[in-house]
Amino acid sequence: FTEAMYTKRWSDQQMAPQPIWNGDAWLYDPKSAGGWMTDELLPFAQVGEKLDYGRRMVESGTRDFNQVVDTIRIVIGLEGEFSNGWTWDASYTKGKNDSVDTLANLHNIGSINDAVLAEEFDPFLQTSWQGESIAPFIYTEVNSGGSEMDIVSATLSGEVLEMPAGYLGFAAGVEHRTESAYFTPDSLTAQGLANDPRVESTSGSFYVNEAFVEFAVPLLNDLPMAEQVDLSAALRYFDYNTFGDDLTWKLGLTWRLNDQVMIRAGSSTAFRAPTVDELYGGKSPSFEQVQHPASEQDQAEVTVGGNPLLTPEEADITTVGVVLEPSFIDGLSLTLDYYDIEITNAINTVDDSYVANQCLGTDGSLINTGTALCQSSNIAIDGTGRITFDNGLQNLGGQKTSGYDINIAYVFEGLGLDWRASLDTSIIDTFEETDQDGNIVDFKGFITAGAGAYADFKSNLNITARASDWSVTYEMRYIDGMTSFLGKCTANPADCYAPTVDSIMYHDLSGTYDFSETLSFSAGVNNLLDEQPPYFTGNNDSNTDPYTYDVMGRYYFVRASVRF
Repeated sequence: FTEAMYTKRWSDQQMAPQPIWNGDAWLYDPKSAGGWMTDELLPFAQVGEKLDYGRRMVESGTRDFNQVVDTIRIVIGLEGEFSNGWTWDASYTKGKNDSVDTLANLHNIGSINDAVLAEEFDPFLQTSWQGESIAPFIYTEVNSGGSEMDIVSATLSGEVLEMPAGYLGFAAGVEHRTESAYFTPDSLTAQGLANDPRVESTSGSFYVNEAFVEFAVPLLNDLPMAEQVDLSAALRYFDYNTFGDDLTWKLGLTWRLNDQVMIRAGSSTAFRAPTVDELYGGKSPSFEQVQHPASEQDQAEVTVGGNPLLTPEEADITTVGVVLEPSFIDGLSLTLDYYDIEITNAINTVDDSYVANQCLGTDGSLINTGTALCQSSNIAIDGTGRITFDNGLQNLGGQKTSGYDINIAYVFEGLGLDWRASLDTSIIDTFEETDQDGNIVDFKGFITAGAGAYADFKSNLNITARASDWSVTYEMRYIDGMTSFLGKCTANPADCYAPTVDSIMYHDLSGTYDFSETLSFSAGVNNLLDEQPPYFTGNNDSNTDPYTYDVMGRYYFVRASVRF
């Protein structure tokens, strides 16, 4: 068998004009021939002193992002069946993507500084930043990157023997996988001359050998209160060239009492190795929303990036659930699952506001200097009053989350149509994170400035009506209200403009018409009521969370699908 896929993606985005700044602007004597100090500036700095300057480059236009990404995936394999009914397969998979990202209307601050020192550019004259005066300093940043993966695998599966309750199933397999990735920033950006955060290059690879074995064991069947009871068991062995070896396991039990009730439970361990980017990603500054009494600015300069010292995440997972299909309501099913997940050595960054509040006193003094968190942060306040610290990826003490997933589905016929209604609800019971020093941070019900949003309650409702050649779907998405995790907001909400966000509900409507078995046409509108994303204090991504909320407002789409 073979499989081949090629994808080419073009995408673009737009951002506000670039802000530029510099803290080394000499102010010359206004009485000298080339003096640039104006009378308006004299109250703020004396002759010969340095003065910070900065402005938003509105005249140069918006920052325009563009990405071109090429992706290929090829699978070549063999499969077969032995005379005893056992099946086997072996395959080779190649995956590769390459991207070229451009960012237009940036400014070469290195050249601007040289021109200032050569007295060829007056930073305090507004016309210097406009038209032909600024044009020589505008450039387009070009970054390139990509990743590659090679997999060789083989599996074998079949029925080992017949037991009183059914056949004992068996599966086993081996795999060798190699992954690599790279990122090469624009030369000016890499040198820190673009007045954009300096970015380091990324390059690295690893390989892993894996083997697994699985069993499906029928325990009971056709007994009172035990129509079917099955046990599943699995072992998986890993051997990474970067981390060594480990073993994970999984046990699962399904107990179908009768046609209406099934109980299921599972317990397992999990293992996740850091990705190439998490290990070797280059470091770069990022300007994040952090409000602190000791800082004169709302944004902190946070250095982020990979960490070659990362170790794998490990997890213990427990699930218990019940499925109900009552006979007195044909087509109705109800599912309730409880989960408890505890991760050790979790790979993540600490919330930026939490770092600032843990490591800086209200007067700007360093506190908790003996903790691993504050020692690794290198936190400080620079000459402009901005907080600066390191917050790269690290192995945190751990994460613990538990909660409930509920599904209610109903399939029926009415008005000459086939109907399906489904309600999916997620309820968070706990979500805690432990830092390297053992401090427990509770995120349940909070929305953060980059570490996620943890609404107590989320729900999706989907209703579809289908005829022979067309269908209509309505979907509702609900997100419960949350509190901003920003330290100032939790300590004194009166200091925050928007310390909380209200619950929000989105409505989507779409339809599909099938012209034939191979051709269909769809159209619809998402966010029908044009709900705007909520503002909350503590995030500089347009003052909201674009990963949680719809930031596009109402939008329409059309789609044609061809199957061949």
